Amino acid sequence: AQDRRLQPQFSFRLPPGEYLIGAYGQHIEFFERPLNLLPRTSVLDLGKVYLQTRGNYKPYFGKIIAPSWKITEARGLDQKVKLSDLRGKWILLEFWGYWCGPCVGRSLPRLIKIYKGLEKVRDKFEIIAFHDPRAKSFKELDQKLEPIISNKWGGKPLPFPILLDSTGTTIERFGITMFPTSILIDPEGKVFPGGDESKLVEILQTIKSD
Repeated sequence: AQDRRLQPQFSFRLPPGEYLIGAYGQHIEFFERPLNLLPRTSVLDLGKVYLQTRGNYKPYFGKIIAPSWKITEARGLDQKVKLSDLRGKWILLEFWGYWCGPCVGRSLPRLIKIYKGLEKVRDKFEIIAFHDPRAKSFKELDQKLEPIISNKWGGKPLPFPILLDSTGTTIERFGITMFPTSILIDPEGKVFPGGDESKLVEILQTIKSD
């Protein structure tokens, strides 16, 4: 029997029009390609697609990384805030995009629930949603988020700060190419190895029980 894992083929039907196909993964750079499907096109061969391996933020583990971000617009925090200004708190940086289904449909709703559930220790942590460079302004982002807020977030916007960096500097510095990506930073400003929202909850629940 053939190993179907060696047959990277798929098919689906689409009406004529312009599309954008994208691919990303844990160890590859984000890839996208525009498609223009003309009427009476029966088969479209994408040909060979070469994916680049991605960087990662592991070199930052255990090292001081503040002030390593760049902010072009901010909501919920001062635009001039530095990561070092937030020392003393656990910080969960969530890198996301409005275009990312897993971000807006799974990770952010989960963070909303966590944020509300940890209200009693709100002074011990902060969740910061750092959008990718596709959103150049909050005016643009708000338009993109309107249907998402209505259909996926219960009609309410994110309850925690959102930061924009339209230059892409922050994404590049952290080596972020997969979305969503969570980075947990300890109260000393160091990246916590393997940290994510689950680890944040575990740590803060320990604080609550003390």
